[in-house]
Amino acid sequence: MRVLRPGGQLLVADFWPMARKYAEHIGQGTLRGLGPEYWYSGPWLGITLLRAVKEH
Repeated sequence: MRVLRPGGQLLVADFWPMARKYAEHIGQGTLRGLGPEYWYSGPWLGITLLRAVKEH
């Protein structure tokens, strides 16, 4: 986050547990499941998108 310019976005797509840890680490962001197209073996191993925007 520190290298982003104001209004810049950080996007991370990873497995749910890791995406949640990233969000906790940076202290902000929204998490969104990417749906069945991004499941590996089933819904228990799906990909989640973290989106965080740097404040102005």
